[in-house]
Amino acid sequence: SLILGRNELVGTLPSTLINATKLEVLDLSHTGLTGSLPDFSITASLTSLDLQWMSLTGTLPITISYLVGLEKLNLMHNKINGTLNNGILGSLPNLMYLNLEQNEFEGELPLLVSSSSKLEKIYLSSNRLSGNLTSFIESLVTVDYTPPSSFFGTTSLATAKSPLKSLWLNSNGITGSIPESIFHLSGLNQFHIAGNQISGTIPTTIGILSNLDYSLDFKNNRLTGTIPLELSHLTKIEWIDLSQNQLMGEIPAELGGDVHEPTLKTLILRWNRLEGSVPHFIQHLEYVAIQGNANLTGSLCPAMGHIEADCGGSDARNLDCPCCSLCCDADGNCYKPQTSTTGGATATIVDTPTP
Repeated sequence: SLILGRNELVGTLPSTLINATKLEVLDLSHTGLTGSLPDFSITASLTSLDLQWMSLTGTLPITISYLVGLEKLNLMHNKINGTLNNGILGSLPNLMYLNLEQNEFEGELPLLVSSSSKLEKIYLSSNRLSGNLTSFIESLVTVDYTPPSSFFGTTSLATAKSPLKSLWLNSNGITGSIPESIFHLSGLNQFHIAGNQISGTIPTTIGILSNLDYSLDFKNNRLTGTIPLELSHLTKIEWIDLSQNQLMGEIPAELGGDVHEPTLKTLILRWNRLEGSVPHFIQHLEYVAIQGNANLTGSLCPAMGHIEADCGGSDARNLDCPCCSLCCDADGNCYKPQTSTTGGATATIVDTPTP
């Protein structure tokens, strides 16, 4: 092993490091080394390669595909560019951790068919990737059989196994829709596809992802339809962000889960087309943002936490929230209610915070 990460190393990444034919772990992360990735053709023994937070440039060498024993590849926060060739990343049968976030990769999402049997964590956010979400997800699973039973009214769904726990694809140019086959990734505990061009509805099979125990982030896409009731089956989830889409209909009251042992803490639905009465459970969450949905109605006074809602401005509002943390008007301006020394109400315009 050669572990020199978090040191004040500078200069060019020496290609001679890769001449160590028995090297298994290489960690030069969080250093000032520059240059491009070397030729890995004689270092097939590597199991962990951590070169995150450096200043590396150039493209991903095809010789990475020679690292058949590689379990961890972390190149996060560099300036590496080019495409993610399927023949490179799709030929690593032992890969469990892949992090290429915050680089300059472009082109279509890689199909990770040959690498999918052990992959647990995939981080590809903040690049310039395109391609179809459905094809990518289907490349991550191994189909076992087709059961005769049904789920949520969908019959003959093929079951598949995937060890994937974290999938982050934020801030790219990915298109397509969330496929019904998403239920194949039943081990997911984090699912982030924010800031893309994903359209269509949220499939009811999302409810099978019962291991989602932290976050679901679909914000800033082109999703339509209603919020599926099946989201309430995610009984371990803490954070849901569906903001800045084109979702319609009511907020399902069932999202609140068990009122005595709630797990959901953050619900962000701002800037959609939601309507109807705001469910009571929202008053008991730690952070709620529902502004930009002009047809929501009801009265709120949260017992605790932070709530942003359409309760400000001189125009007529259907939502009464005297205890809200921020009240927003029809122009998107948000105000923090304050009480003056004379007892009158005043308001100070503020930027809407993002948690």
